[in-house]
Amino acid sequence: MTGSYICRSSDIRHCKMINLTLAVPITYVNLNPTNDPVSVIDNTSYQFECETSICRPYATVKWYKDNRTIDDIADDIDLTHLSTSRLENEVTRSVLQVQPTKVDHGMRLFCLANNGGPDIYSSKQILDVLYEPSIPKCQFNSSIVNENIYIREGQDLSIECSADGYPPPFLIWTYPGGTFSGPTLSLRKVAKDASGNFTCSAQNTLKPTYGLEVTRATSFTFVVNVYGNNLSYVLYHLKLILDKDSMMFICLCLDSILSIRPFHLNVR
Repeated sequence: MTGSYICRSSDIRHCKMINLTLAVPITYVNLNPTNDPVSVIDNTSYQFECETSICRPYATVKWYKDNRTIDDIADDIDLTHLSTSRLENEVTRSVLQVQPTKVDHGMRLFCLANNGGPDIYSSKQILDVLYEPSIPKCQFNSSIVNENIYIREGQDLSIECSADGYPPPFLIWTYPGGTFSGPTLSLRKVAKDASGNFTCSAQNTLKPTYGLEVTRATSFTFVVNVYGNNLSYVLYHLKLILDKDSMMFICLCLDSILSIRPFHLNVR
């Protein structure tokens, strides 16, 4: 019924024309993809689209990221500046190009449309952000491992490593003479030939809702030094002190873990 309407007088000498536009309110706005949650890979560009129902006049579409508070719109993050819209056959289609990061994990993405009436919201889909493992952090005897570990032959060795990632990564160990899967590597009564490079690798598989899955891995390598049990005494320092009628000899010894132990000898 939209169009031009003409009103004429009975003598046809006077007439008036008006244009009548029939307003059609929005009944829905659809968000694609429809998956909830929708899995995306950290720091990878993705495209989302919102499409309105037929409406008149054309609707404007805005995009938001809900800051994990679905019932509170005050802290919603406006993403409209990352979108473009096109108008076609009384339908508004808006495309959002966004690059989620792991801090967006668990947030909800949605759009709203308006053509003069109430706001119409799309569904609110959770962002399931996948990210690669961090470099493993390892502990030995409650201390962070940086480069080297020293241990005596015959002692038990236990090293625990962890890594952040989503989905949670699994850990693989490679060391002289073997491999192991799990966060804690435990070796009983290590031998001297166990000395060498120990590597803890963290690995996970990222499976986005759309696109190819990828496998990501990180690793940390350190050296384990296994020393023999026999103490090797080394004359480290000898000092003669003359003080009246006494002499003092100071001898420092070096054991197989490279710790220095002083002792004193008084001779009169």
